[in-house]
Amino acid sequence: MDKWIGQPVYLECWFEARAMTDQFKHYTKHITLRPMGGQPSIPYKWQAAQELVDAYEKYRVPIVILYFGDLDTAGEMISGVIARDVQNWCKVEFAFIRCGLNIDQVIRYSVQENPEKPGDYQWKP
Repeated sequence: MDKWIGQPVYLECWFEARAMTDQFKHYTKHITLRPMGGQPSIPYKWQAAQELVDAYEKYRVPIVILYFGDLDTAGEMISGVIARDVQNWCKVEFAFIRCGLNIDQVIRYSVQENPEKPGDYQWKP
């Protein structure tokens, strides 16, 4: 049975670092995972946009993208470019939610600042 039939939203999990794929697989059965590997290629983002359209046409529910990336200049730029490009090429709206790494998580979990780049925080120590 299709796991998305009858769900209130269609959900995907996108993340900046390919190295996190196994952790996401462990905790997210049945959710489409899209590792970005840093700044992804135009064809990769185009394909993601087309697959979101296909998902919307199939399930007719809102689409939600949960995004996980580093809290640094590059990480914030990457998430912004991905959201913008995919939305520009996608014929349907979707919610793009940056779930981590966010400043409240840095504070709550005492994530250490990158000593070489003050103000930057990363998933890995």
